[in-house]
Amino acid sequence: IVYFRAKSAPAVAPAAGEVTNRPGSPPQTTAILFDRLNQPKPEALDAWKKLRLSLQQLSSGEGIYLYMLALDGSLVPLHPIPKNPWVPAADDKTWPQQLEGMSDKIIKMIGRTRPAGQLQEEAVKKTYVALETLGRQLANYGGEKHIAWVMRDVPTESNPKTPCNGDWLDCALYVPHLTVTLEHADVPVSPVSYATISNPDTNRGMLDIAGLLEGRAY
Repeated sequence: IVYFRAKSAPAVAPAAGEVTNRPGSPPQTTAILFDRLNQPKPEALDAWKKLRLSLQQLSSGEGIYLYMLALDGSLVPLHPIPKNPWVPAADDKTWPQQLEGMSDKIIKMIGRTRPAGQLQEEAVKKTYVALETLGRQLANYGGEKHIAWVMRDVPTESNPKTPCNGDWLDCALYVPHLTVTLEHADVPVSPVSYATISNPDTNRGMLDIAGLLEGRAY
């Protein structure tokens, strides 16, 4: 189980002449970032198939939004967060059941060729910018907010001006900015990998970034 949400029973409306001071259930909003930029093609295809099947089992897609981080670093909205938090998307509840029809298009996007000449630092920066962008959008919503980052490994780039004598986080570029932005937005991030990970550095990186961003590694 990667993410579990129990929806409470709807509150009974007060009868005529009665009032209540009981608050309603706070909303919960989740943005799923499917990271193609930092996943090899075979693992990305496998992850998408598993993610799609999981989403299609949801009884409702309300409050859940889906994006892809493409190979060029662009943030592709597959089911975007509404600009106005008071006006949810019309298909909020049924969009997971429509993923079957979208799957061919998404698989084609996964199979595209990586742009030539793309530097590691550029990929790292675009990955973190995508997370910050989602965090800023979710900051407008009340209740619990969360980003599930479907990925393979945490992309990193060291600061060439700072010798890295300690942990990778001590000299990683863009990590402090990412941490402050998401903390200000009050949006935790949980890295999720469908791959079988045998590299201890990969596991440690996921745990480190989850701890920094107040999420949990899966």
